[in-house]
Amino acid sequence: MSLLKPMTGEAGYLKAGLLGFQSSGKTRTAVELAIGTRAHFGLKEPIGFFDTESGSDYVRKLIEKRTGAQLLGIKSHSFSDLMQVAEESVGAVSVLIIDSITHIWREVCESYLAQVNDRLRRAAEKNRRTFYPRKKLEFNDWDPIKNIWTRWTNFYLNSPLHIVVCGRAGYDYDMQEDEEGKKKELVKTGIKMKAEGEFGYEPSLLVEMERIQQIDGPVHRLLHRATVIKDRSDVLNGRQAEDPGFVFFKPHLEFLNPSAHQPIDTARKTDHGVGGDGDDDWHREKRARTICAEEIERELVRAYPGQTAPEKAAKRGLLERVFGTTSWTKISDATHSDRLRKGLAELRAMLRPSPETVFGEGSAAAAAELAERQVAAAATPAMEAEASPTTAPAANGKGGRGRRTANPPPHPPAARPSLPISQPSAPTSPSTVEAADLLLAQDIRELGLTIAALGDNPGWIPGVEERIRRLPDGMDRAKLWQAFRAAKERVELETAAAEAAARALP
Repeated sequence: MSLLKPMTGEAGYLKAGLLGFQSSGKTRTAVELAIGTRAHFGLKEPIGFFDTESGSDYVRKLIEKRTGAQLLGIKSHSFSDLMQVAEESVGAVSVLIIDSITHIWREVCESYLAQVNDRLRRAAEKNRRTFYPRKKLEFNDWDPIKNIWTRWTNFYLNSPLHIVVCGRAGYDYDMQEDEEGKKKELVKTGIKMKAEGEFGYEPSLLVEMERIQQIDGPVHRLLHRATVIKDRSDVLNGRQAEDPGFVFFKPHLEFLNPSAHQPIDTARKTDHGVGGDGDDDWHREKRARTICAEEIERELVRAYPGQTAPEKAAKRGLLERVFGTTSWTKISDATHSDRLRKGLAELRAMLRPSPETVFGEGSAAAAAELAERQVAAAATPAMEAEASPTTAPAANGKGGRGRRTANPPPHPPAARPSLPISQPSAPTSPSTVEAADLLLAQDIRELGLTIAALGDNPGWIPGVEERIRRLPDGMDRAKLWQAFRAAKERVELETAAAEAAARALP
């Protein structure tokens, strides 16, 4: 299949970057640009603010007065928080301001170095060696750090969201020969944003902010000058403005068309033929993470295949309960495969419980062992009487029920016999205890299978609930309650979604 096809996309969303030294007006200019962008496109959602410097405290009232909507945001330096907030902002905020990206880049580097030192410390303790912490990142560290940062770059470029990023300015240095050509010296060659080295290439509108002091006799004026050093629409390149408002940036916004946005396909990767035993630990972990994430996604889609609000809420609730977050990026890309496997097992136990997932591994084997012991003891008259299809007294003194000795298939609880309550009139023999234990194990197994089928038989819910209430207290009863409540909640959500869909029909 040919990859070439007509290019119909247009520049969609604002991707702006503001860089400058202290007090150069980055925050205020970003706010003016965000407010103007929201009004220009007629957006109703509030403005979002990822704040690393407490700058939002000084512009919040201005934003709320000009937009009539409460400012949403978070104060943090964490890269993980940035990714979660960015994903949550799509559809929830009109424009996202990040001030400043410099702190987040430093957090990525510092947290990576801290984790490297922690790994080295544990290795030294294990081998009884002296631990010497690393003071700075080394050349081999930059590749994994840049791979982490790529997640933000891809989101920044491809997301259907207007984003304004502020960053501190830093000098760019290079080695140059002196006038005599005898030696090289380090000299400043320009200004760049203090972030990952290539991030300055990503914004479609890049603006340098400067603080300008004008002294005219006793009059002392402080201005903030904006210089457009990059405009992909080529309408503002090289232009300057003092204390710029939205009018200065409007020509770039008029070039944008959000409805024609076409993201870059970052999922396509080149196959280098590297695999098998030659993979290193990083590739193995990444592959394991991908597999587990796909399994988790399939379990959620299997349980809630639709896109209704109740189903989406149910999926988010399950992710929050199992992994402590609703960010799919954090789960699939930033969670270790061991934790993903554990979470997958928890999801399966909640979404489609079986005897093993409900009652723990070995429960079915324990029931089978009891059955074998009963058959072996059936040669005695006492055991034959106990194994007959009559009501068997319960060993725990809480009653028994008539039951076939073979394992019956799950069936509607309404067809089940009642649970008579009686007290044994004589001490129970060991064979009687084993028979009662077997009946209890069979009952627990059947209840687990019945709970797993509640989605197709919601009318069974009252009968199942009553049968669980009559079980003796214990770990199996507690696990049954947990599985039953999860299945009941899922059935109620599906029923509500079906009713809502029916009401929506003409």
